[in-house]
This record gives sequence, structure tokens and C-alpha cells, in this order.
Amino acid sequence: MPISTGYWYQDRYFRFCSSHTAIPSGNFTSSISSGAGKLEYYRVWWGTSAVYTMPMAGDSPTGELKWGASYYSLSPSTHADQQGIPIPIPSGFNLALKPAILLSVTLNRDSWYFHCASYNGDNEISTSVVLGPYFFNGAPSPITDLAVTPSIVEEGSVVLTWTAPTADATFSNITSGKYYLKYNGTIILNDNIFNASPGLIITTGSFSPGEKHTRVITGLNPGQPYCFAVKTEDNAQNVSEYIMYVVQLAAKVAKISVTDVAPKTFYASKDYSSYALVTIQTQDSGNNPLKLAANSVVYLYSDSSKGSFSKDLVDWTPSPGSVQLLKGEYLKQFYYADEQSGAPVISCDEFPDLSWAVGTTSLTVIPGLATAFRVTHAGSGVIQRDSINGTIEAVDEFGNRSDKYLGNIISTSTPGEQRINPSTNTFLPEDLGLKNVVFTNNYIAGPAYARVEEATDETYKDAYFYDTNTGWAVGDKGSIRKTGNGGTSWISQVYGTTTARGLFSVHFPAGYVSTGWAAGKSGLIVRTTDSGMSWSEQASGTAEDLNTVFFISPAIGFAAGTSGKIIKTTNGGTTWANSSTGISGAPELTSIYIIGASSVGWVVGKGGAVYQTTDNGASWVNQSALFPGLAAKDLFSVKFMDFDAAMGFVTGSSGAIYKTSNSGAAWAQQTSLTSQIIYDIDFNDPNAGITAGAGGALLRTADGGTTWVVGNSTKTFYAASFRTNAFVLGTDGCILKSADQGQTWTKFAMQGISDPLYWNGTVLTPVSATTKPLVQGKSAQDICLFGVRTHYGDLCTWRGLTVQKTGTVTDDAVGVRLYRDNGDRLFNKNNDAFKAQGTFSAGISSLTFSDETVTQSTGYYFIVYDVSFTAKVGETLGLTIPQDAFSYRIGDIPFARNNLPYTFNPSIIVPSSTTIIISYSDLSGNYAPGGISSAT
Repeated sequence: MPISTGYWYQDRYFRFCSSHTAIPSGNFTSSISSGAGKLEYYRVWWGTSAVYTMPMAGDSPTGELKWGASYYSLSPSTHADQQGIPIPIPSGFNLALKPAILLSVTLNRDSWYFHCASYNGDNEISTSVVLGPYFFNGAPSPITDLAVTPSIVEEGSVVLTWTAPTADATFSNITSGKYYLKYNGTIILNDNIFNASPGLIITTGSFSPGEKHTRVITGLNPGQPYCFAVKTEDNAQNVSEYIMYVVQLAAKVAKISVTDVAPKTFYASKDYSSYALVTIQTQDSGNNPLKLAANSVVYLYSDSSKGSFSKDLVDWTPSPGSVQLLKGEYLKQFYYADEQSGAPVISCDEFPDLSWAVGTTSLTVIPGLATAFRVTHAGSGVIQRDSINGTIEAVDEFGNRSDKYLGNIISTSTPGEQRINPSTNTFLPEDLGLKNVVFTNNYIAGPAYARVEEATDETYKDAYFYDTNTGWAVGDKGSIRKTGNGGTSWISQVYGTTTARGLFSVHFPAGYVSTGWAAGKSGLIVRTTDSGMSWSEQASGTAEDLNTVFFISPAIGFAAGTSGKIIKTTNGGTTWANSSTGISGAPELTSIYIIGASSVGWVVGKGGAVYQTTDNGASWVNQSALFPGLAAKDLFSVKFMDFDAAMGFVTGSSGAIYKTSNSGAAWAQQTSLTSQIIYDIDFNDPNAGITAGAGGALLRTADGGTTWVVGNSTKTFYAASFRTNAFVLGTDGCILKSADQGQTWTKFAMQGISDPLYWNGTVLTPVSATTKPLVQGKSAQDICLFGVRTHYGDLCTWRGLTVQKTGTVTDDAVGVRLYRDNGDRLFNKNNDAFKAQGTFSAGISSLTFSDETVTQSTGYYFIVYDVSFTAKVGETLGLTIPQDAFSYRIGDIPFARNNLPYTFNPSIIVPSSTTIIISYSDLSGNYAPGGISSAT
């Protein structure tokens, strides 16, 4: 009969025949015995079925074994004697089982049953009993809403989400519980697989039913499918029922994405001064950035043959480049630069291959700023016309057309018979850096070249070199030019067009090559943060002309100009404030300099203005008394040397040069040997220095200014800079460079020269001319030998020759003939082929003859004179072949003007014969007449 029914239990175990306080004591009685008349053992089965067939002897228990089917053997020596029962146990005796029978309960059910059967010594069932039903709600409720998604954060990870279960039928909170999170590469079908699977055990605090719980499982193989399941355990070790699983792929990178390119458009650049910063991410198929589960190398490709990659702006690698993403990273940046303008496509592909989609992006590389001109023409081969089309392009250092170029050019040719039409051009914005021209030939055969050079009337007012290679110049029309190769070439970063926006000064703070300022007309201040690739205007708060600008750092700077105006900024030029305290008389200030990072600075100007600050511009003190003989001289430059902050110079009108060796405590005047204005000065070291001044005042010194040597120039130069190479800049866009400390100078010119144009033509080549006198009355006297050929091949049919007589012989006293040489280049009227003859009228004779074919092989011809007796002895006779001497068949290779006109110097006319009288004497001195002989 049942021990008890209708009880709810929340213990993990049922204990029968026990004094456990949570379970009432009970017993069961054997009433049947067989065999040897003894009770041998019991079998029990515990499960959720009211019906269970006990197995026969020797069989294993069957049925719901996973819920605790048990087999218990009662040995008389172990159990019966504990209550003093005789052995063997007689039938009908009550047996109390001393050890508790512990039956594990795993499921919340209201149908738990205890089945028990007794067996005799013959292994036959004597009797059986079923106790129950028992009600159990002690285990947490099962999890029924497990959801698993690939991580959107980390590769090889998944996110498990579920709702917290109730602790038992009372829906109470679980305290000090655990979650068992299991995963497997195969399906988790039952508790056995669940228990054997790897996973996590999560110890929890107290939580309420219905709470959402999330846990990330990491370390899985990316992209592999896994089966996931979760159970809950309470603080009494009751475990929830396993009823569901979820199959999901572990997160895997699906692609490389280019997420940012800054800037998207940039200049072509050889020195990598212009570039794009490219950002890439490893992402899943949903575009979520995903951290890598292992290191990976990403190779970088460009379809431009001139593209290069860098990780640090120091080392650049032509395509392909590479970057490495380490485990746990998802983002990487690299730099891209290109020498070639266009729209290059960058591709990013991983190695080893993990089947990621390739990341791509397209950039826009615009031509760099113009450094030269490219002169092109359609005459790639021999030109057989008198004109041909061509172009002039402003190009960057790689040959990309610079479509933003503005300026003027002058074109010339060598030889001068070739012309470029028009010979001058002005590039306007709508030209996009290209001008069409026509090359004409008037008329020459052979190679010819076209040259183009920039022409400007702008005056460069200041220059600043950051180092030996990198420098800037500004002009009075607002132009800003930069060199990145030590002055070999200069690019126009800003094209100036009007003096209303003229710039007079430029400066970059020490150590900051990207950030600089220029100042000029009517308070104009512009700033760059990208080494001059772009400039933005700042509000200075003044309309005064700003002649000078100087920055101590990217934040602190000064500008000064007309009416004694000094302004200061402490925030990089965002705002400017007046800093003119102590400046009296409103002088025009021309130059300002702050010594290093100190608070000491100087400003100079016209009318002998010299002021010093010792409090970083808060106030200024007149120091003109420190300058001997200064009077009212106009001063234009104050500068202290980078290599020695104690060494400084001030220059001005009347050749004034002042030097200090103690940071301005005392100044000494130097002898400059010029009365011209010296606008600027700079030194490369304590000894070698140069100046820039009016009227070609290019001074140089090799002893720190003790002595100066005056250079030779007529231009006015306003700016001087000396960093290994010396530079002076001034009027008409003139930039001079010296590599020998100012002894000699070379002029920079933005220019270009064409490939040769090969103009074909039929040309005359003089070979020889007679050096003998011409004989009166004699015919067929050769005057000259010349050759005729086509310069670059093809044919010309020659039909006539015009010759011009020179000298004093009259037209009627001479005739002219043309012979073709037989090959020995020696004239013989009987052997050489007669072609034509003629007479002169007004000194001109036109010879016509049957067609002569001219090829690239030279044919030789003689011009001969027939001199009559009417030609007077002592007169002269010569020959000129004029430019348009030849007539030929239309459409053939034309005669060119090479060597034409060609003049054969006149020869003197001598008589044809003379009479000579010879006399002789004998030895005695007596005269003896001789004969008369005629000699010619």
C-alpha cells in the first residue's frame, strides 16, 4: 500500500524508510515466500509511469532508466540480522530497510511512482507493490526560448539568449544557481550527449523568472555549425529538463570593406606629399565589424602602375603593399599615393585565403600642380607639310596635365624658320591647362624644336624654407609657390591674379611642416594645415597691409604692417588681438621675429623703427638707440639664425646691415659696399650669408659679414633664403638659385621643349666654289658645285633654277649655264650633262630644263659662266642662289630654305691674252734684240 500520496517535494532525492524530515517514514511488507522459504532480495523501479513490468531474474531493469531505475539486493547478513530476524527470514516477518533508498528526481512531474517487487531464493517474484503518485516541482523549469546568433563583434563566437526560468512550482527566484551552456559539432539529442559536450558553467546570483540572460561563447571555429543547449541548476542541485537545442554557425568574417577614404580626391605626387588615408574593416555579411580569430595579412593592390602604399608615411611600397591584422583586430589604416592622375581602384585581399570578399574602392587622383610644360605635336614621323597642329599643356612632375594652371607663356623655336602660332598664350580657368597651337614651317628641312617658358610680371615678396628641400614663396598678386626638391622645380599652390589679394610674407613654425600662414594686402591672412595643398582665409580683424607674419608654434603667432599695427593670436589664427602696445608714431612695420620659444622678439619698419618685446608681445620698447647711424633709415628685415639664436641681422635702405652676436643687447653696423636698399638677409652658417636687394644688390659674405662682395644683377630681389643652397626672389617672377654660396646664380624657369619635328624638304648643299679669276672672253667657266637631295627621302621633280648675278660685270657681258655632274665632281663640259642656259636681266636669270628627279641620294650640279670680251678687265663677277630659287612639280617634296640664300664670292675678270717683249744682253753688256712672243 502507498506510504504517502499527494505530497509535493522539492528535494533532489526521495528517501524511503528514512527519518529524513522532508519525507514521512514508511514501510512495505513481504507476505509471500517460496523456494527455500526465505526472502532473498527486492527490486525497485522509480519513474513517471503507474505501470511497470518487473524484469525476470537475470534481466536488467528496463524502461525509463534515465530517471533512476534501481536494483537493490538485500543480503540477510547485511540487513535482516539488524532487527534480530532469524536467518533465513521467515515468511510474514516485517522488514525495515535501514539504509535509505535514494531515488534521483530530475523532472517536474505529478506522476512519479515507486515500484517494488520481492524475489525469493529461486529468483521468482513473490509479490510487488506500487506507491504513488508523488508530486515533484523542485527542479527549475526548462528553458524553451533559447536563441543563438553569430556574434557581431568577434569571429568564432556566438551569442546565446534565453529567458530565466522559475525555480519551482512556486515561481520563486533562483538563488546561487548555475547555467550549463553546452555546444557540440553534432546534434545534442539527449542528456548523455549534453553531459559529454564541452561548454561553460555560469554561476549566477539571484534572478527573477522572465529576466533575459545573454552569454557569449568564444573560441569556436569561424563559420562552422554548432549545436547549442542550456540547462539550469538551483542551489539544491536540481537541474532543469533538457527539451530543446539550436544549431547555428559561429561568426565568420565574410568580407573586407573599405569604410573610409580621406580625402577621396587628392593630387598626384612623387614625394608623397599628397595622399589618401584608407580605412578597412573585416566585416560579417551584415556589415558588422568583426574581430579576427587569428592573424591575417591583407594584400593591397592598385590598378595604377604608379600607385604606392605606406603604413607610416615613411616607407612606401609599390603595388602590392600589405598590412597585418592581428587576432582581436578588425580595423586597419594605410596610406595611398599615386604619381599618375586618374581613378585608380584599390583592392584588398586576405592571405591565406579564407574566402573573404575582396574589398575595393575607387579614388580620384587629380593632376599635381604644374611644374613644367609639355609641347606635343602630330608629327610623330617625317612631316611633309608646311604646318601641323600641336598642343601646349601645363603638367605636373609626372606628366599629368595640371588642369588648374593659370599663367602666361612665350613660345620660341629652333631654328627660327619654324613658328608657333600664337607665340604667346594666357592660360585661363576654362582652358584646363591646355592650349592648342599650330606649328608652321617657313621653310626649313630637318629637325626643329619648340620651346615654351612661363612669363609673369608678379613680384615675389617673401620666401621661407622649412629645410633644405621644402620651401614656399609668395607674390604681390597672391600667388603661393612651393618647392619640394630644393628649388629644382616650383609648383603654384595658389595662382595669384590681382594685387588686391597680394601676399607679402609667409612662415611655418619650427617643427611643423604642415601648418603655415601667409599675410598680405588689407589684413589678408591665409592658413594651411596640409603643407600648402589648400589654404583657408582667416579673419585678422584689421584692414592694414600686413607685411610680415611669424609663428612660434601652431597656436601662437604675430603679424605686423602699416600704421604700426601688430596683431597676435594664441589659437592658431582663429582670433587675433591687437598687440601694438608701445609702438609710437604709426610707422609701417616690415619685419617681425620672435627668438625661438622665448618671450623676446623684435620688429622693424620704415623711418628707423626698431622695437623689442620681452613679454611675448604684450608690450614693445623702442630700441633704435642701439643702432649706430640709424637715423631715419627704412628697415626691411630682422632675422635671427636657427643655428645660433644670439646671432641676428637687421637690413634696410642705403645698404644698411646691422649685426648682433648677443641676442640684440648690442648692434654693430657692417660695411655693405652698396647704397641700394637691402630687403632681406640670411645665413647658412656663422660665416656664409647672402642678401637680396634693389638694383641687383646680391651681396655675399664668407666671414660672417665682416666683408661683403657685391654681385652682378639689375633686378630687384625682396627675399633671401639660405639652406645649403641660396635663393633670392624678386621682380618679374624671378627666382635665382646658387649652389656655391652666391658666387654664381641660375634662374628657375617653368618651361618645356617639344620632341623634334622632322620637316622634310629638298635642300641645296654648297660643295665648292671657284677660287680662280674669270677670264675675259672665255665660255664654260665653272663657278660653283652644289648638291641637291630630299632631306628625309621621297621624291622631288626639279624643273627650274633662278640665279642672281653679283659683282660689277653688266648683264650683257655674261651668260649662265647649268650642268649635271657625271659623278667625279670635276667640271668637264664634254662629259657633264648640259641642262639649261640663260642670260641675265636686272641681274636675274631663270633657267628651265626637263624634269630632274631628286631623291635622298645627293645629285651634284655645276653653274658655269660664259664671260664675253665686253666684260672689262678688273670687274668682278659672282653668284647668289636666292631663297626661292627652285621650281618643282606641285605636290612633290618642296624645296627648303636650308643654306639659302647662298652667295659665291665674286671673282675678278682678267684678260684672255697679253704680249711680252723679252730682251737679253751678252756677257759683254752689249744689247741684243730678241724675238717677239705672244703668250696667253
